[in-house]
Amino acid sequence: MMKRNIAIILILAMMLVILSACGDGSDNSADGFKTEQFSYWLSVGESSFFYTQYQDNPVMQYIFNNMTFQNAEGGESRIKINFDVPASGTEVDSYNLMISTDNLFDVMCLNFGMPIEEMYEAGQVLDLTYYVENHMPNYKAFLDENPELVPFATYSINGERKFLHIPGAVDMQDIYEQFCGVAYRRDWIVKYGTPPAQLWSLDAGNNKVYSPNPNAGTPFAFHYSLDWDGNSVHTTELTDTINPDSWIDNVIFPSGNPDPIYISDWEWMMEIFAHAIADQGINDGYVMSLYYPGYIGTGDIVTAFGGGGPFFYRHRETDRAAFGAVEEGFKTYMQAMNQWWQNGWIDREFRDKSDMFFSIDETKIFQGKKGVWVGVSAHLGARTRSDVQPLTHGAMVFGAPQPINDIYGPDSVRFVEPYTMFGAIDVLGGGIVITNSAKDKDITVLARFFDYFWSHEGALLKTMGFSEEQMERIQSPIYLEHGLDNGAYFEHPDGMLQFVPAMERDDGGMRGAMTATRIPGLRLNSVIRYSYTPTYIHSREQWVRYPATGFFGGMFNSQQTVEEARTREQIGVIIDREYMQIVVPMFITGEMNFNEDYDSFVTNLERRGYQRVVDILDAVIDRLR
Repeated sequence: MMKRNIAIILILAMMLVILSACGDGSDNSADGFKTEQFSYWLSVGESSFFYTQYQDNPVMQYIFNNMTFQNAEGGESRIKINFDVPASGTEVDSYNLMISTDNLFDVMCLNFGMPIEEMYEAGQVLDLTYYVENHMPNYKAFLDENPELVPFATYSINGERKFLHIPGAVDMQDIYEQFCGVAYRRDWIVKYGTPPAQLWSLDAGNNKVYSPNPNAGTPFAFHYSLDWDGNSVHTTELTDTINPDSWIDNVIFPSGNPDPIYISDWEWMMEIFAHAIADQGINDGYVMSLYYPGYIGTGDIVTAFGGGGPFFYRHRETDRAAFGAVEEGFKTYMQAMNQWWQNGWIDREFRDKSDMFFSIDETKIFQGKKGVWVGVSAHLGARTRSDVQPLTHGAMVFGAPQPINDIYGPDSVRFVEPYTMFGAIDVLGGGIVITNSAKDKDITVLARFFDYFWSHEGALLKTMGFSEEQMERIQSPIYLEHGLDNGAYFEHPDGMLQFVPAMERDDGGMRGAMTATRIPGLRLNSVIRYSYTPTYIHSREQWVRYPATGFFGGMFNSQQTVEEARTREQIGVIIDREYMQIVVPMFITGEMNFNEDYDSFVTNLERRGYQRVVDILDAVIDRLR
């Protein structure tokens, strides 16, 4: 009864929010312009530290109060949008409630929900083709300049391409869009490591050639190279004036590289981490985090062993879909993880830690008790240091590339450059739909509003926020309240645009709160210049060292039909959640034997129908040619 009452209250509350933006959808403002009103369901907002409602976003306020857009009658109208953001953790329930009660907002973001074609067939979303072609000139120009993106921006309905949503886009790939990757404690290598006596390189036949390390007798060392003003220094003493991210060291791995490129580099590194953990008396830490199923479905780390992934990926040589779990590469991966388990390097409780986004046991990261893990940008550099956590004093976290296997398995899975791992960057992605709730409103105004963010001026506001010159005119109260009196960015002498320090640091999520990142449009990565230290930039570069060409991202997945997506999901659950997540950890821990149990593992995967998904993905590949 309690759950039923809560559901009724939620429905009534949602209907009140939606009805508040209904009526004829317009009113007249004091200056004579008609104001068109719309409701907008936004799955994620900004920190309430800055404002509680997204309509208070400074860019939104500027647009609502100062701009007009062409309306259906050929005149000009203002726009007002009432945003609704569900409480954290209730996003899916909020979405499902809207769908089940057919009480939709005029605009809805696409982070959750049914396939767009299915919503269109149900009459829930509108066909935007007329509006894109006649009232979104900036968006249309972007697609005309990038015709290869048109299949990803449209949907095939009865053989006709239709615009059913408005996505977001980036004008170029940016290393800072990749928010996660392998992270490791570089300071432990400096403190506890011994330079390798020999270094190796590869000859033309991929054979290792060893040579003495000329610096074998020189201990590893580090220093800080910059103060906070960007001036060069050379000190190991960290004071308030020193930038801790300016760390420089002389670490060299056995492969002769300053980064852990190969699996043998990882094993050398993890031996050091095991020593560091023992020396510091860490009883509840471990050398390496392993995601709870024993693998990461996107292919990270698994890709070291032949380039593929544990699940479905796009094969580099054939340009066809493949299922990695039945291939030699994944078997070799499991054998390597089994060896690492026997070595005592892997978290003994990894199966019990199912944190989202592979952020496994983040508490121990910030306690300084882990050596290598899949981390996020907030872990890099000195960002895990804390005055109240002694094991983090002096911590320096580096980013590493996906490794290359040089030890395990047959030649076919050795020395293959990784290419199947999570890639955060799709040129197009996300976006919104306009629902049937808006069908009687002036959608021309709404289309022109969204199109503004595809113009250079609007894209600049979306990406960078207000300049100093704009702030002089606008005097945004929120900008002034948070110390952005001179705007969010300035022009660097090289012509690029650089965020002011608080925006670049993104204090408390300030960057998103002061721009319009939640609104679909064009993000101008090409204009941004960052002032990060070379060490930090190098770490971020390692995460994108190898292109993720085998990863099926959002752009590709959006091209599946409703039936294809449903079949792929159903078989995926049967294969991944109901079988692989149970069995793979048993191979890693030795509870299952490769000689006795591996053949039945492959047979059971075949019986679960992975080939049907391969066929679906190949069909999508063919349609996009």
